[in-house]
Amino acid sequence: MWKRLRNRRVKGAKIRRQHAILGFNVDFVCIEHPLIIEIGGDIHDTVDQKAYDQDRQTMLESMGHRVIRFRNNAVQDKREMVIERIAAALEIPSPNETP
Repeated sequence: MWKRLRNRRVKGAKIRRQHAILGFNVDFVCIEHPLIIEIGGDIHDTVDQKAYDQDRQTMLESMGHRVIRFRNNAVQDKREMVIERIAAALEIPSPNETP
């Protein structure tokens, strides 16, 4: 996945991997848009993990970030669809951007 996201290959956006925000390590982030991309597996299906993920997402969104999530199997099996969704998300203005 990183090979597809790095070096401004998606919509010219600079995407960083394993970046710390508010004490959380996010999988990928585009600071300039600001978009967080998270990738996870079955562990995220547990009740406790879902609650943790939601609290974490709420905090990140309160700081103006948008968060999109993908399952590991989607990244492996439907990579082009995932890249297209990331590209589309990069085109959406953030709530903090003024037209």
